[in-house]
Amino acid sequence: MSSIDHIDEYDALKKNLFYHSMNAAPVSKLKTHIGSALEAIESLQARIAELEGGQGEAVATIHISESETSSSYHIDPLSCLPLGSHLLYTQPPSAVPEFLLEMSKQMQAQPNRMTAHPFWQVRCKRHLPTEQGYNDCGYEIVGDDGVVYRSYDSDEEDLELLLLEDYPEFCEKWCAAMENGDSIEDAIGSFDPQQDELPDGLQLVYVQEVEEVVTTHLTESDAKWFIRRKQHDYPKLYTYVASAYWSPRFRQLQDWIIGLTATQESKP
Repeated sequence: MSSIDHIDEYDALKKNLFYHSMNAAPVSKLKTHIGSALEAIESLQARIAELEGGQGEAVATIHISESETSSSYHIDPLSCLPLGSHLLYTQPPSAVPEFLLEMSKQMQAQPNRMTAHPFWQVRCKRHLPTEQGYNDCGYEIVGDDGVVYRSYDSDEEDLELLLLEDYPEFCEKWCAAMENGDSIEDAIGSFDPQQDELPDGLQLVYVQEVEEVVTTHLTESDAKWFIRRKQHDYPKLYTYVASAYWSPRFRQLQDWIIGLTATQESKP
């Protein structure tokens, strides 16, 4: 860089940051206002280049932040890109994003369910094939189109109705073999799929119940939001609190987020 006579003016220009705040303005609207600010930056940079002897032409980096109620940007001529490059949109380096501040408040207020350094999981229960007597919680009867009967959440009458409506010939033969004189409707009530042979095309499969972790969240609010949005894609979803106590960096991250507002609120 060439020698500069106006040191004070040069330093002031290099340290100058433009910051504008617009309440209740989304980023999409905010970006339409950036053009006029760029003109001011170009004027500043032209003066900086003049003081530097014609060197250092550049465009500014524009920082944008957004919350539910406001948006803002500042243009930083100290972090520049070559002319012709695209503008770089980032969070202001010194600002804490609004979503982190809100998360911090939620983490302070939410229950911990008697768990150290809690984080929130969304879980559901699945039923996986197993052997009879090996953690089984019941059985499923499976046909060509999938599961047709589940012993763990269906009544025996549901199985009787399935056999009578979909496999009437099988029911007649099975009842005739019983030779007890009962009607088919009465006799089929003693049918036991664990002991008696099922109709062709049906198979009995023993299952065990397991818990599946679907998603993990730092806040109860986010976990419940996921359930509201995605319940239709899963078996019944519910929240479960796990502990980050034995994950030192995760635990440190939780403490840092909580401290963002805990520190601020403790200040006079």
